[in-house]
Amino acid sequence: MLNYLNQLGPSLFVMLFVYSCVSNPDISNISGTSEVIKSATASIDLKDKINVIEATEMATQKMLEEWTAFYILKNEIKKLESGFSSVFDLGEKDIQEMFSKLKKDTPPALDNNNIWARIKVLETQSYKFYQNSLEKISKPLQTNDQTYSTLTAYNNLVRQINKTHEKKHNL
Repeated sequence: MLNYLNQLGPSLFVMLFVYSCVSNPDISNISGTSEVIKSATASIDLKDKINVIEATEMATQKMLEEWTAFYILKNEIKKLESGFSSVFDLGEKDIQEMFSKLKKDTPPALDNNNIWARIKVLETQSYKFYQNSLEKISKPLQTNDQTYSTLTAYNNLVRQINKTHEKKHNL
């Protein structure tokens, strides 16, 4: 019986503790909180959020320098990161032309589904950025978020390029 009480005691203590921690939160004043959070993030500079990464190994960098379409993309991303006008602001045809060249001139070492998927995501984010830039005056916060998403998609592409190139050289 004493053994049973020794096992039951800690269990009761835990149950009482959990029960006392549960409360009914007052959610009536939460609606304004999301606006405060959104306005706080709008003031954060994009450079504090994300940094554009580069290829890590010299062999990867050399291969990317020879891939002219990627070099153009990299320059446009740097313009976007700096806040200057880029191809993403110009028009859908310019974006389409840049990505068609990127797909057409892909080096054989990077011609795989993982790279294609990252390119497609970046292309989609670029079109979204363009659409949001048309509405820049009415929705500056959304444009900031889309810039962040576009830069993130580019970084993911570069990471995948690094990973793919590294795997090919380690095999």
